[in-house]
Amino acid sequence: MCDNTAGRRMCPETIVCDFSFELINAILLSFNRCSLKAYLEVTWTAVSNNRATSYTILKLCSAHFMKAASHRMYRYQCQRCVTYLHYTVLNVQRSLKEAE
Repeated sequence: MCDNTAGRRMCPETIVCDFSFELINAILLSFNRCSLKAYLEVTWTAVSNNRATSYTILKLCSAHFMKAASHRMYRYQCQRCVTYLHYTVLNVQRSLKEAE
């Protein structure tokens, strides 16, 4: 994790990026000093137990996600609409409990 100097965090709390695995891995290695697998395990545990984490939070851009999903589901119009609906519902949830 980022070094603290005089009690101040020396890296961003949140970073938003696209779906580039190279960029995702570089961000996680640079700011959290961990792999994607380790990051997912730590953050899943933190979210599941309603605890904070000192890691820099990595968020995927919603616009990039929607574009990727629409390109992959172009042929399946009905499933595409259902996927958009599910994603929209999950995207506005504040906790795992709300998503159930």
